[in-house]
Amino acid sequence: MRRLLSLIVTSLVVGMPVLAWGQASPPPPATDQARALQLEALQTVAMVLLDPTRSEADRLGAATALVKNADRTAMPLLTGLLLGDRFASVRRAIAEGLGRYRAPEAAFSLRQAALSDPIDSVRWAAGVSLLQTDPSQTDVLGTLLAHSDTLSAAALSLQEAAGFAALPAAFHATLESAFIHAFPDRGYNLVERAAMLKALGQLQSQAAVGLMMDVLQNDNEDPFVRGAAAFSLGTLGVQRAVPALIAVLNNDSEALQVGALGALGRLKNTQALFALTQVLNHEDSAEVRAAAAAALGALGERSLPSLIDALNVDPDPNVRQAAVSSLALMDDPDAGEAVRTFALGNYLTTCDPQACSGLALATLSALAKLGQGDLAVSLLENSLAALEDVLPFVFAFAEEQLIEVAVQVAQAAPQVLDVLLGSDNAFVQAIGLATLAQVKGEFARATLLPFTAPDAHRLLRRMAFEGLAPWARPEDFSSFNDELTNRDRRTRAAAFSALMRIGGAQTAASFSAALASPDLATSLQAVEAAFQFGNRILASKQP
Repeated sequence: MRRLLSLIVTSLVVGMPVLAWGQASPPPPATDQARALQLEALQTVAMVLLDPTRSEADRLGAATALVKNADRTAMPLLTGLLLGDRFASVRRAIAEGLGRYRAPEAAFSLRQAALSDPIDSVRWAAGVSLLQTDPSQTDVLGTLLAHSDTLSAAALSLQEAAGFAALPAAFHATLESAFIHAFPDRGYNLVERAAMLKALGQLQSQAAVGLMMDVLQNDNEDPFVRGAAAFSLGTLGVQRAVPALIAVLNNDSEALQVGALGALGRLKNTQALFALTQVLNHEDSAEVRAAAAAALGALGERSLPSLIDALNVDPDPNVRQAAVSSLALMDDPDAGEAVRTFALGNYLTTCDPQACSGLALATLSALAKLGQGDLAVSLLENSLAALEDVLPFVFAFAEEQLIEVAVQVAQAAPQVLDVLLGSDNAFVQAIGLATLAQVKGEFARATLLPFTAPDAHRLLRRMAFEGLAPWARPEDFSSFNDELTNRDRRTRAAAFSALMRIGGAQTAASFSAALASPDLATSLQAVEAAFQFGNRILASKQP
């Protein structure tokens, strides 16, 4: 395998000018520079993949950077890895990624992988990419679907939106028929059978509605599978399933109840109002009550009394969180007043911050959406103060949610930015910087720049560089260039992004230097940036 990849890389290096340029006369300097940079990036990745001592994580990172960003000059290396890398995760990533190229030269290797790889998920991924590349090779699809292991892999893939999006629409009917035929076979395990039903939902299979209804109402079927049937009936918008979905709410299986509640929420049928209210008021499981509160949010103002009651009296913060999120969806003064009254009460101030942090964020978001911005500012300030001891932990696991809510509050009440940026707590300031950048964009520049100083707090420097990157100017080159070797991955990513925006020969030289970094994470970030930078230049030169 190593010898094969060495030959591939050698052929790429030797043949690059002819393969890349395809013309006798020399290309313009900018194009020449872009091609050279991409060749360096390709060699950098190849050297990682040729090193047998590299870990699976290293190889997967290198292969992913290559398959997501390289052009078709990388095809020999990618197809070689597809057929020979020792790690299934690497082969799978390549098999999934090759479909985006639609490159005829990849068809042979994709076919070989689809028919002979020892791992079923790799075979399925290769088969899908082959069909994207050459839709005429339907015999491979037939072979894959004839084997239970690859049929299972297909179901597990297609139940997810990303996996479904990769499958060409021309083959939907074939998969629909295969799953309907295979589902009754109890040789498949519960997860696989549930995945078949969810995949049929993704496929918008009206032919499977009868099967799903039968499964939902079959007391001898496993509740997990019945929950998947309920979920898919909601996905398909089957209104006639409402009575059956209501009926199974009395089942004591959380999986079935949650699946049915989710479906009823999607169907938005007011026939379910009483049943959903009963579940919210009387069910023992907090998870089920939360699902009922979420479903009620889709039924409009008629569900207001139940949701307000749950917000104020339910013993579980997660149920209250679902209730306040549902209230935030309603354009109703009573909903706004209910959330305001709750926020002014003492529940959030006395609740354990770790248990109630999600509820506090949901309440803030609801206040902002319901026109209670001033109160949201006060609540945000108090919540962050209450969370002070655990804020590093909360920030580590919920940074995105914290910033999203702060942005919502800032859009309704801009004065919250002064509160956040004026805090003595670095984590609160970090939320403020990220919020400022999202709300004000380029106009945040003057505030962000001082936080890029070398002696600034590491977290605040990261936020400042991330906020400045989308608006980087040529005069920022040196500041961002210095961060290409920063130990913090996100700061480095911001620097690569900023330099790509600035462009020019200096950027190409910096990316070239970063490719040689002894730190693999840095060199792989440079690989992605080099390919993207080169592609942008080459695209701009096309007529």
